[in-house]
Amino acid sequence: MLTDFAAWLLSVFVLQPMQAEITQTLAAAQAPAAVLSEMRTCVDVAASRLPALASESWGWAVGEAVQVGLGIKSAEAAVAAAVPECSAAIAAAAPYLSGEG
Repeated sequence: MLTDFAAWLLSVFVLQPMQAEITQTLAAAQAPAAVLSEMRTCVDVAASRLPALASESWGWAVGEAVQVGLGIKSAEAAVAAAVPECSAAIAAAAPYLSGEG
């Protein structure tokens, strides 16, 4: 039951904000299609991997969700740390997410 709750927290506080940021911020910044595609793939990979990580360590999952929810850590940083394959896509999107792109 705790692992389901932890997975839900990760979804609500990490994945959903990241998905919203992809569709809104990157599109508004006119990020290249390749960056949008890489970020969508990253979110899909994270969505499949984070519940397993939450079941292995629900304390980690709750901690990550709380940090992201309170603005201590960005959703992108949480996903990059948990899913290293996303690091390149997140780095490519960073200028657009920060308004510099």
